[in-house]
Amino acid sequence: MNTNFNRRLLPLSLALAAALGISACSESRNETAEDVKEAQTEHAKDVADEKRDVRTTVAESNADVSKANAEAQHDLTTAAIDANNGGSMEEVRETAAEGMEDVAEVRSEANEDNAQAVYDLAVTDAKGKLKIAEELCDSPQVVPQRDECLKRAKVAYDVAVLDAESAMKQQGG
Repeated sequence: MNTNFNRRLLPLSLALAAALGISACSESRNETAEDVKEAQTEHAKDVADEKRDVRTTVAESNADVSKANAEAQHDLTTAAIDANNGGSMEEVRETAAEGMEDVAEVRSEANEDNAQAVYDLAVTDAKGKLKIAEELCDSPQVVPQRDECLKRAKVAYDVAVLDAESAMKQQGG
């Protein structure tokens, strides 16, 4: 009986074990594909949300600058009318200078807000791409080079964040 086991059942057992191993790999590939798809979906949603935030921030910033311009123009017009009615031209110049300072300050704050919103979008995009890459690095095909794959993904993330920081500084943030 022992030799019968070795000749017939052992090869069958090995074949079954190999088949189960292949099935497990397929399952892992399927799980990886599902994880990647989930990360991609989450990434797309997060980026869309951040883009909406950027549009909102830019619209609010533009409204703030327009309001500051309108207020400065109103004050200047009022000072000019006063000057025509016997007031001082010096008052008109001071009002104009104050208005320009106020508008410049509001515009600077708007640029900072816009730059921060664009930065947040870039970082959200980079985080999502990192998550997708991490899921891909977990795939059975990559497992032998997983550490190198993760290092490359992290470097790509770090570069994207540095680029976002640089762009934010250039935009006045």
